[in-house]
Amino acid sequence: MATSGVTTISADAGLVAPVEAMINADGTFSPSSLTVARGRTIRFTNNTNALSRTASNPHPTHTDLAGFDSAHVPAGLNYVYRFTKAGTFSFHNHADSTKTGTVTVTQ
Repeated sequence: MATSGVTTISADAGLVAPVEAMINADGTFSPSSLTVARGRTIRFTNNTNALSRTASNPHPTHTDLAGFDSAHVPAGLNYVYRFTKAGTFSFHNHADSTKTGTVTVTQ
């Protein structure tokens, strides 16, 4: 039996934990500005007491980054999105589109 010195399947598979973002009780995002490498994921956790929806701008069409739309996430749960396209993308809280953030995706 050959071994590579890797002690976990996660390390062997090259898995990387998602970058964390919170949807605060007031509907804002924390942090509101994130930078990730292309291929990384961000986990948006709903820390409100209601359903939350995080989506790409502009509101209400969500067309700047197709597919970046959580639909309705219950309180305490999360939405994970893998960013595969480089660029800077803005997003909003669908319940209050004045609550916004940005993700910069690097090559």
